[in-house]
Order: sequence, then C-alpha cells, then structure tokens
Amino acid sequence: MKASTHESVVINGRDMGRNWAATYRVPAGSYWYDRMSGLWGLEGQPAAGQIYPGLDLGGPLHENASRGSSNVFVNGRRLTASEVAYLQQRYGYVLPGRYWLNAQFVGGVEGGPASFHLGSAAGGSGSNVSTPFGDVMSDGSCTFLHLPGGASVGAGAC
Repeated sequence: MKASTHESVVINGRDMGRNWAATYRVPAGSYWYDRMSGLWGLEGQPAAGQIYPGLDLGGPLHENASRGSSNVFVNGRRLTASEVAYLQQRYGYVLPGRYWLNAQFVGGVEGGPASFHLGSAAGGSGSNVSTPFGDVMSDGSCTFLHLPGGASVGAGAC
C-alpha cells in the first residue's frame, strides 16, 4: 500500500489527492475502509470505527489492510489477533473461516446466506446490544456505536 505524504489521505492504497484531507476534514494518513460494513481503521491496525457503508472511497479493500495474522476473514480482510480476541471474549469462540458482515452486523459464511447477527448474539435486547466491534445503542432514529477504545460514532437523526 502507498505511504501517505504529510497532507494526503490514502484509503485502501489509493491517494485521495492533496486537497481531500482538508475538504473532508480527515487527518492525513493511510486508512482502510470496508465498503460493505462501513468499518474503517488505520492501515496496519484493527477496526477503529464505522461510517456509512457503500461509499466510493479509495481502492478495493486488501486482505492485509490491518496486517492481521488470524485465520478469520471478514469481507476479505484478515482480522488482527486483537479483533479475534475481542470476538472470543464476547462470544466464547471464533471459528476460522471467511465471512461477510454488513453495517447492521448481520453476516454469514462468505458466499452464503445470513446466519448470524452479532448484535443479538451477545444476549442483548431492545436497543442496547454488544457486538464484537463495540456496543450499539439506538432509540430507533439515532444509533451510536461505542468502540472498545472509548470513541463513538453516531448515525441517523441524532
């Protein structure tokens, strides 16, 4: 993947241009973005947050975007050991394999139908559920994802 210059933003290996960082108020750096789930992170690191899915940002997501070493892949990205440990802590086990996951944390085996919902799998009910990527709280019109590191992201009419 390309290294970023001081004032540029690189997403999935594609330099977004000199003015992109200032226009969209994104700190200069190299990032990965998963179009299907909306998850993103710094290149070489685990997921740091979630934004809208389906955005046309950067190039295709690379298997080694977060430099994971596990045998668990989500939307083609190899998960890091810390992401797998978090999943194991929340759910008790994680089977090696290739999975898809959408922005609502519904997923399944790659190429197959939906077979799990990570939000409900942790035993949460109502509008507060725990997922492998953080805690989700919603009142039906506004949804927040609170990440394990303390950051939060909101979507909807908040």
